[in-house]
Amino acid sequence: MGPYEFRFYAADRGEPPHVHIYHDRAEAKIWLENPPRLERSSLNPKDLKKATRVVEENLDYMVSVWHDFFD
Repeated sequence: MGPYEFRFYAADRGEPPHVHIYHDRAEAKIWLENPPRLERSSLNPKDLKKATRVVEENLDYMVSVWHDFFD
């Protein structure tokens, strides 16, 4: 989605829904809650804001994909 890469990892089974976001050499982990909650980030503030907006705009879809992936 845009310049960001969003990933789920099979090893994250058992954790609440979240997404790992990658851009350049930085990453963030955001919990798929309403509103999304940041776990950690090395993204610069501008990229973090943009990536968080993508998560907010696609939250229902991402949660659905999470459940499809793990169920």
